Amino acid sequence: MITEFRRLVFSNDELKTAIEFFHKEKTPLFVSGEVESVSPEDGDKPGACVRLALPGSTERKELHLDTTQLGAIMLLHLIRIKTPIPRSGHKQIERVGDCLALRLTINAAPGDFSLD
Repeated sequence: MITEFRRLVFSNDELKTAIEFFHKEKTPLFVSGEVESVSPEDGDKPGACVRLALPGSTERKELHLDTTQLGAIMLLHLIRIKTPIPRSGHKQIERVGDCLALRLTINAAPGDFSLD
């Protein structure tokens, strides 16, 4: 069996863009405000802290996204920018330096393809 590993690293700016798109086009993540910044969080399962600027105020609010939410956000963004993502395979979120990444593990069983 052959195993392929792919790591798609999202810069914090790219992740911010993905979160904004998901919020506007798919599922609202917060009631009001604009995404000011995104930063990775450590832990057993990496997450992200989204800092929101509230309209008409200098107040800031933080929203914490877990791996399930991040996975949905990242996958939707990759589909939107036409990055090929296999339906099968194992997907997980991991921290890479100051960024977050979607890691894909794909197992190709013998006979899955032919060179003929």
